[in-house]
Amino acid sequence: MPASKRLYRLRSLRRRMPFETFDRTVPWRAGWKREYFGGRAHVRPSWTTCVFELDLTSRAETPRIAIRPATPQDRPALLDAFLDAFRFGTDYCDYPMAGYRQAAAKYYDAFFGGERGAWSAPASCLAVEGDRVVAAALVKERASGPLLDCVYARPERLRKGLATAVAAFAVNRLVEAGHGKLKSCAQLANAASIAWHTRFGFVELSNWMTPQSRYFNALRELERRREWKLIAPGQEAVALREIEVLEREYERIESLKEADFRAVMPLPD
Repeated sequence: MPASKRLYRLRSLRRRMPFETFDRTVPWRAGWKREYFGGRAHVRPSWTTCVFELDLTSRAETPRIAIRPATPQDRPALLDAFLDAFRFGTDYCDYPMAGYRQAAAKYYDAFFGGERGAWSAPASCLAVEGDRVVAAALVKERASGPLLDCVYARPERLRKGLATAVAAFAVNRLVEAGHGKLKSCAQLANAASIAWHTRFGFVELSNWMTPQSRYFNALRELERRREWKLIAPGQEAVALREIEVLEREYERIESLKEADFRAVMPLPD
C-alpha cells in the first residue's frame, strides 16, 4: 500500500452536544468507555481483553484459495494487508496516520524478530489472490503453547471465509506438530472478532473484567432506555432475561476471584 494512500480508519466519538442528547442517543456497550465532560461526548474502546482457548483437532481446508506458509520475505505484502485490515478495528482506534503505520511495522518487526516468543514457521500462513495477500493467520510459540497472535482479512474480503480458511491451515499444522491447545485474544469492544472466535470453536476463559463490563453495561443500557422510553415491554423482558444471565456469570466470577484471583486472570502466555 503506497505510503501516500489515505486510509479511512475507526475513530472514537468526540463530539460537542448537550448532555440530554448524549444520554438519549449514545448506548452503553461492553468494552467501550462512555463519558461526558467539557460539553462533549467521549466514547472509545477500552483495553479490556477476552482470552480464548481452542482444543486442537484437524480441520477441513478449503481449496478455493491459495494458502501457504508465511516467511519473513512476505513482510511487505503482509504489512500492506495488515494496514488495510486493521484500519476499522478497535486495536488502533485514534492512531494518527504516521503512528498507525509505525505500529504496524513494529508489529511485524516483533513478530519475525522473536519478541514475545518465536514465530511458528509451519503454522503462520497467508492467503493470496493474484499478487495480493488477502488474509493471514500468524502464530507464536509461547512458553505455555501456541498463540494465534493475529488473524485478519482485507475489508472487501470479509465474511468470505478467508479468516477461517487461514486459521484452519494454521490449526492443522499445529495438530501435525503435536499441539493440543491454541490460545488467542481479542478486545471486548471488538464484537466481530469475538463472534469469529466463537464460531471457530474457541472458548472464552474466565476473566473477572469481561463479565463485569458486560453485566454493568447491560444494566445501565436498560436504565437508559427506560428513562428515555426507548424500549417496548417485550424488549424489556428479553433484556431482563439477558441481564439475569450476565449477573449470574458476574457473581460466579466474583466468587472465584475471592478464592483465587489468578484463576480469573488468564494470560495469553
